[in-house]
Order: sequence, then C-alpha cells, then structure tokens
Amino acid sequence: QIIETVSRDMMMQWVATHVKKKARVGFDPTLFTAAQVAQYKKSALQHGWTLIPMAQNPIDMLWEDRPEEIIRAAEIHPLIYAGVSREAKIKNIITAVSAQAHALLIAQPSLVCWLLNIRGRDVAHNPLLQSFALIEKTGRVTVFTDLRKIPKTMRAELKKAVTFEGLDTLYDRLARFKKTVQADFTHLPFSIKEFCDKKRVALINQTDSGVMMRALKNKAEIAGMKKAQAEDRKAFYVFLKWYASQNFAKAKITEWDIMARLRAARAASRDFVDESFNTIAGFGPNGAIVHYAAEKKSALRLKPNNLLLLDSGGQYRYGTTDVTRTLAVGKPTPIMKRHYTIVLKGLIALSTARFPAGTTGAQLDVLARAPIWQNGLIYTHGTGHGVGAFSGVHEGPQGFSPNYHVALEPGMVLSVEPGIYLKNTYGIRLENLVIVIQDKKPGDVYSMLAFETITSIPFDDALIDWTLLDKTERDFMKRFGNYS
Repeated sequence: QIIETVSRDMMMQWVATHVKKKARVGFDPTLFTAAQVAQYKKSALQHGWTLIPMAQNPIDMLWEDRPEEIIRAAEIHPLIYAGVSREAKIKNIITAVSAQAHALLIAQPSLVCWLLNIRGRDVAHNPLLQSFALIEKTGRVTVFTDLRKIPKTMRAELKKAVTFEGLDTLYDRLARFKKTVQADFTHLPFSIKEFCDKKRVALINQTDSGVMMRALKNKAEIAGMKKAQAEDRKAFYVFLKWYASQNFAKAKITEWDIMARLRAARAASRDFVDESFNTIAGFGPNGAIVHYAAEKKSALRLKPNNLLLLDSGGQYRYGTTDVTRTLAVGKPTPIMKRHYTIVLKGLIALSTARFPAGTTGAQLDVLARAPIWQNGLIYTHGTGHGVGAFSGVHEGPQGFSPNYHVALEPGMVLSVEPGIYLKNTYGIRLENLVIVIQDKKPGDVYSMLAFETITSIPFDDALIDWTLLDKTERDFMKRFGNYS
C-alpha cells in the first residue's frame, strides 16, 4: 500500500511538471485498477487534465522485436499442502458474497490460485496463473485464462467444480450475465469496470472476502511454511560455509556472485521452484539503499572491512521464505556491532510481543522502532508484510506499519524486518518470519496473542554486542544457534 501510494504520487508529480493545463492524458485501461483511476481522476481534475482510456497501448504497437510469451502449464497445488479443498473454499466464498450480488468476479490471480488450489508460472518469482474467476451464487465457477496453460489432467480433476474459458470471452460473458456482480475495485482493471458501465452490468464494490480467508493459514499451510523455512536453513548453511571460507581481501567476489551462490544453494533442494523475489545483495553503501538491485556489470566487489546486507527468499512447493541477514565482511568496527545489535533488539522486541486480540500491526509497529529511536536512528520503510504459502511473498491484508489497521489473527504469517541505513556507508536489516498464535496463560482476563518465529537461520556472531542484550533477548537468540 505504501509503495503504491508513493508510486502514484510520484507519477502525478512528474505529469504535473511536464504536462500543460487542459491536456488530454492517455492511459491503458487494462493496466490500472478502477480504484487507481478514481484517484488519478481527482489529481487530473486539480490540474485541469482530461484522462483518456486508450484502445491500444502505443508501446505494444511500437514494440517490433517483442519476444513471444513462454507458455508454461499450470499445476495442481496438492491438498496435503493446501489443507482445504477447493469445494470448501468456493462454498465459503459464496456465503460471503453480498446479498445484493448474484456473482463475484475475482480479479486477483493470487486469490484465484488460492481458491482453486492451483499454481502457475506466469509471474516471475510468484507461482501464479494470470486469470480471472467468476463465481456465481449457484455454485458455478468459470476461470478465464490462456487455455494453452491448462493441461488435460487439470481439466479432468477440476471438471466438477470449474469451467475454463479463454480470457477473450470474459467481456462477452459479463455482457450476457446481465446481473449484479460484486468485485474489489482495488484489483478490478478499469477496462472491465468501463465495459460493465457501458453494458449496464451492475457492479458492487466490496473487498474480496477471500483475502482474509487466505491470510488465516490452516494447519497444513503452517506445516508447509515451517518445512520451507527448515529447507531454507539447509541452503543458507551451505552458503554461509562457502562465505566463511572466502578471503575478501584477495578474492574478487561481487554482489552478483553472492546472489548466484545463494540461489545455487537453494536450487539444490528438489522442492525448490524459484526465488521468492530478486535477491538484494548490497555491499557497503549499496546496503543503505533499501530496495537496491545489483546489476552484473556494476555490482560492487566485497572488500574488508564493511557489511553485506542480504535479503532473499525461496519458493518451495509447500511454502514461501523471506529472510534478511546482514553479514560482516572482514572485521567489523565497534560502531558496526552496536548498530547491528540495536536493530537486533528491535526485531526481538516485536517478535516477543504479547498482545490482546484485536490488536493491529499499526499498533505494534513501534515496538521494533523504539530501540532504534532511542539511539537517535530511524528507518522509513514498513516493519513487515504478510507472506503467502507458496504464493506471493508480499500478501496482505496484514502487516506492520502505521498504515496496517487490520487486526492480527492466529494463522497470519508476517515478516519482522527493522533496519538502519547510513547513506554512503552501509545498511543493516534483519528479518524473520513469524506466525500469529494464541497465547493463553493462567490468570488472563482477555484473549491474548503472540508470535512464533519460524525462521531459524543464524545471525552473524561477529556483529553481536552481547553486552547490549538482556536475558530475555539472549534466550531468544538460542533458537538460532547464537549463544553468549
């Protein structure tokens, strides 16, 4: 949500700088949601522009050497990992549809895949099938996608619950439906809303109820997530063993080499599918760039004595991982150790929180920031985000930041990732994944919750100033194999 808001504001600021008053500004209606266009129209009104949806994207028209799309078959996500049958999920979804609507149109591919217990290979690092789903209250479910990606075995297994149609038939189907359809405008392409308005297909804007259902992981999904973290630990140990053996004063090892080594370590697992995002390997000053992306030609060489910020994750067939470790390159200075330990204290403070049911991520966010603030430092990004189960590594609606006002509930998986960033010097970020759990204790008057940390990759002992940690913090570190 924060990234989307910043991107929208930056884009409109750029347009405001380069476009004159009373200009006509074209946009591709398939690439923006109905909610986004509503916001853009407000900005356009302030600047005197007119927004014009374009029938053809000019970039598509000019892109002569565009490569052919690689067609990859979708797959069944086994019930042993999904935990709940697609039939049960469909029934629950229909129950939650507005009384005024006759059907629900899901425009989130990740939600379609979760609902039907399928996965795809259409989006880099995300096991998703590009698709829409129309779920009628009668129980009829139609998935609109590229039919070349649906194997016969999948059609056979889903034939009692789902009908597959081509993406190009969606508009015709909506026109013929002529009944009220519920959709989430934060995900519905503006082109669909525009079409429905013209064809007088009534739309009800309502948040997809499946988002919350998906967020509350069941026992099988939690088991899969824990298994994925354990597999990630094995891979990280292989990487760390190699890392510890390097002489960075002599070896010409770059950020790009680090990324390749870590990917290779993960790929050795038979259950590894892909990285869950492009690895961030930021050495020294590059580590101070929050979302730094190394390029092979310009990647920095690691040299003593500085820090390497390494933010990475994996997609395994049963779960998703996301972990950040900051590693010493050579011998760290006392101030590096202090900064590292301050960030570690922030991570521990939030990870060990106990809180009443109904508490939001916005309310807990400050726990991770407090130790950092006390030392005159800050970080400006969110403290954590929701994580999917063999799905998107960023998956809401839960998270830790001033903007996350969804109450935390048992089964939600989140990242905890405080940090500090010293421009042109180095960055430090530490990240684990946690699961919200019930935490009932004798004498409790209210229902209480807590976090179970499921990441088990060790921290860098060379960077920990144990004199800054109290007993509770030291005990927390034992689960990672870090002792004092």
